[in-house]
Amino acid sequence: MSGFVRFCTALAGALLAGCLGAGAAVADTPSGDDAPAGPPQEAVAVPYLGETEITPASPWRVARCPDAPAGLLVACRPDRVTLTAEGFDPAWGEHTLTVGLDGPLGALDVAYRVLLAPPEPPAAETVLWDAPVASGAQVLIPLAALGVTCTICTPGEARLEVGVAEPESAAVATATGSHVAVRTTPGFTGDLAVPVRVVDDAGQAGGFSIVLRVGPVPAEPFGALHVLVPVEADGSASIDLAALAWPEPLPGAIAECSAALAGVVACAGGVATYTAPEGDALAGSDQFAVRLVAPDGRIARGSVTLEPAGTAPALAPVAGGTSAPLRVLLPAPPEEGAAPAASVFGDLAPAFTRSGLTG
Repeated sequence: MSGFVRFCTALAGALLAGCLGAGAAVADTPSGDDAPAGPPQEAVAVPYLGETEITPASPWRVARCPDAPAGLLVACRPDRVTLTAEGFDPAWGEHTLTVGLDGPLGALDVAYRVLLAPPEPPAAETVLWDAPVASGAQVLIPLAALGVTCTICTPGEARLEVGVAEPESAAVATATGSHVAVRTTPGFTGDLAVPVRVVDDAGQAGGFSIVLRVGPVPAEPFGALHVLVPVEADGSASIDLAALAWPEPLPGAIAECSAALAGVVACAGGVATYTAPEGDALAGSDQFAVRLVAPDGRIARGSVTLEPAGTAPALAPVAGGTSAPLRVLLPAPPEEGAAPAASVFGDLAPAFTRSGLTG
């Protein structure tokens, strides 16, 4: 390559650098003693389900549109190249797009390094578990009761993780993929906190804490079960809420159902009726939380985890480790400007529907 051609190519790269959109990268330019120093080399990061533009400086015009790799849409006009991300794939890596330009110096091919930016990481706020926990007992806390949102948490790919309880001597926490299990130390009473993290498909983590209040063992136990229930082939299920009461149903008790993580659930007449998203059979597991309120005001919390058709009904597992593959479908965060999802630990009125249990 002659010195004049190297100079023209480097000059074109410098002109392009001054007119690129936010987050865009400059072209790779040749080096040489007679080529001026170019701007720093950065990759174009295309936002999740969004777009960014590459804009050449006048009088350069886009003449040849680059081929679009899978997962990226590329549209060209004479004054710009628009890149639109169709999603996010951690394995997508970095691709090189070569844009052909025409200008007063002739034709020029400019290479851009492009990558896909991940969405926002999982998010949740610290929550207070409002059901009493007996000293020495084990409690299961369903993800449906924690208000976690995640954009790319694929069951089996994303993970649920728990840390060491504070104080450490108060309890041992484990993760099952659909619940956080906490076994309290016999004799301990008071408040304890369990750190929890949800790690999405891109390896991004969102952390929060669950605060539990541990008291003496009650004289009359009142609890609620955590069950795995298969859906029908059409994605529906019906659950007798009285059957969740432990050790036995209480006449006059009230059952409250939270929203399901992915589908729709309605509680009426002591029965929870579930419908999978769009009426289809589940591609993964769904879940909703249940709160039982005894006539004397005692509270117990349970959950229903909806499993794909063909599985057998069972109690939710309590054994786990400090990290487990996520099993349930977490909801995406609300769109900008929309009201956030109701937390089952805040104002319960909009988050639960009530159903009387006659036992």
